[in-house]
Amino acid sequence: MNILFDTHCHLCLDEFREDLDSVIQRAFDRGVQYILVPGLDLLTSRRAIRISEKYKNIYAAIGFHPHTEGKWNSQISKEFEELSTHPKVIAIGEIGLDQYRTEASLDEQLIRLRAQLEFAQASLKPVLLHNHGETDLLLKILAEIIQTSSSKSPLRGVFHAFGGDAEILKFAELNHFYIGIGGIITFPKSIQLQKMVSQILPRMVLETDSPVLAPKPYRGKRNEPGYLPIICKHIAEITGQTEEEISNLTTQNAISLLGIK
Repeated sequence: MNILFDTHCHLCLDEFREDLDSVIQRAFDRGVQYILVPGLDLLTSRRAIRISEKYKNIYAAIGFHPHTEGKWNSQISKEFEELSTHPKVIAIGEIGLDQYRTEASLDEQLIRLRAQLEFAQASLKPVLLHNHGETDLLLKILAEIIQTSSSKSPLRGVFHAFGGDAEILKFAELNHFYIGIGGIITFPKSIQLQKMVSQILPRMVLETDSPVLAPKPYRGKRNEPGYLPIICKHIAEITGQTEEEISNLTTQNAISLLGIK
């Protein structure tokens, strides 16, 4: 059986409260042996840590998502710093910018994004980046940080839920970031993304973004990490490689990015 790594799966959300154990067992049974659970705020970040404590190969990320209401402040910063010391917290995320579905102003989003990027650098943890409609601004901020970074604290991470933006892919290639590919790759209208898959492969990690963005034939239903083999199979068919080759490559990429021994 292929060994897969779901690098972005929100098991900390209410959609999984009633059957979390069965969802995780299904994933393990289907070869998804590693799962990273990102938080969206303090509450879900704490939940992610609790889930990671229960399962050997489940890890947590802590983050303040651009959709989250409220303002970043010194108390939140202090609490995130405390959470980051947990041994199962291996990334900062989900963080980023969003022009559309959010209650937070762009100014507020920028404050929390910059704070969390700086924190990721200081703690030597990779970032899980969300972007919706703010590509130019996000890349500008990342480039500024990278240019002023020392070799001892390089900024690294993954562009989550990649949809086919050539500018993001170019940035990732030049700056050693990774690209998260999920259920979108199975959608019939994702022609541009499908054409880019072979170019993305060297920097590709797999994700489900559960509970959303379920792949075909489950589109529109609750997504779960057990659907990751569907994404792997689809990529194998597009590239002409075997599922084993895709799983090996993407799992090793994830392990390398996240520093898992």
